[in-house]
Amino acid sequence: MTEDKSKSLAIHQNDSLVRVERSIALTNKLLSTIDDNTVTDIDGNVYKTVKIGNQIWMAENLKVTRYRNGDPISTGYTDKEWGELNSGAYCYYYDVPKYIELYGNLYNWYAADDERGICPVGWHVPTDEEWKELEVTLGMSNENVNVYYYRGTNQGAQLAGETNFWKQGRLVNNSSFGSSGFLVLPGGFRDKYGEYMGIGTNGFIWTSDEEYSGYAIFRMFHYDSSDLSLDINNIQGGGSIRCIKD
Repeated sequence: MTEDKSKSLAIHQNDSLVRVERSIALTNKLLSTIDDNTVTDIDGNVYKTVKIGNQIWMAENLKVTRYRNGDPISTGYTDKEWGELNSGAYCYYYDVPKYIELYGNLYNWYAADDERGICPVGWHVPTDEEWKELEVTLGMSNENVNVYYYRGTNQGAQLAGETNFWKQGRLVNNSSFGSSGFLVLPGGFRDKYGEYMGIGTNGFIWTSDEEYSGYAIFRMFHYDSSDLSLDINNIQGGGSIRCIKD
């Protein structure tokens, strides 16, 4: 890594950490108003939940480091190693532990799909159809919901939350921003080459569905769009997970 790139990375990390520290207390306060119910994972992490329509979702990204049976989820891979994996693994943005508290971990799709189960007992990684049900509940048309890439009207804004963490754009400026209590944050992602990107601008959340060999469906939130993207990505990439109740 060049000296200029190292300096730029350090500045970016420091700025993001300041925003994290400034907003954790506010986020926790907001989460406490969403729902009286919580769910606890095998590591003892407690998550607030939110009911939208007939579904109950976690209102925070998953942080767990073990599968439901107690087996550890692998971590600690270099950029090169990350891209060569063909089994479940997790990481956290820039390897900065502070990010876990707010954004949770980033998991490759192998971890999301592992038969040992990554969500707490009674919960699971949502299917693409369960995401579509959520989107329709929030007003997306039946015609739009099956379209790929950015679609809908303001469903991305409704599902996102916490203004201080998002770069200013159409998402936070939409009048419906944060209205659902789902509170997606711009936790970014890690691509198949091990590079971290998108913190502050993108939220990336896996579904449990593989579209075709090597590629799975996810939802992408972007700071400059109030819409919500249905897209596919390489299963070796790292994204957030939101669990849904069985």
